[in-house]
Amino acid sequence: MGSEQHEILDALTATAILSIPSDAPERLFTGDKTEAAKEYRRLAFKWHPDHHPGVDSAVFARINVLYHGAVRKLRNGAWNGAARLK
Repeated sequence: MGSEQHEILDALTATAILSIPSDAPERLFTGDKTEAAKEYRRLAFKWHPDHHPGVDSAVFARINVLYHGAVRKLRNGAWNGAARLK
């Protein structure tokens, strides 16, 4: 994961994450299973309510849903990498 991707993930707001439809993990994760796992870990650390009191648990829940959707799409060859958050 490059520094540009780090900056994009770090700059995401709760509103931006919650606005991503559950069936569009391509908007949050890259189309590579290993990179998606790294991106998930980075987001999970930032948004996990146990590590950061005051963080909305709905954001962490949405990240989980999106990550598992990404893994499923990558495994099934259904990845559509056209739309990415910038």
